[in-house]
Amino acid sequence: MITDQLSEVDGFVLAMLCMMLLSAGVIVLLIVCGLRNAARRDQMVDDLIDEVTENTKSPQTSLIQNHSSSSEPWEKDGDWWKK
Repeated sequence: MITDQLSEVDGFVLAMLCMMLLSAGVIVLLIVCGLRNAARRDQMVDDLIDEVTENTKSPQTSLIQNHSSSSEPWEKDGDWWKK
């Protein structure tokens, strides 16, 4: 019989080969699913991302940042405790 010719080491090697093939198959499946989902990406999402990046680059945000950096006359300096 064939089982008489196989030793425990041969069984371990076969089990490891099966696990390696299964792991490689899972990785390939993940890559294929990721590529399929990337190909089906919604155009509206890309448009929304572009709109958000344009809004953050507008000069209005820089005015808000400059206004927030100037302090009011009643505010203390940030390092008042060092003096």
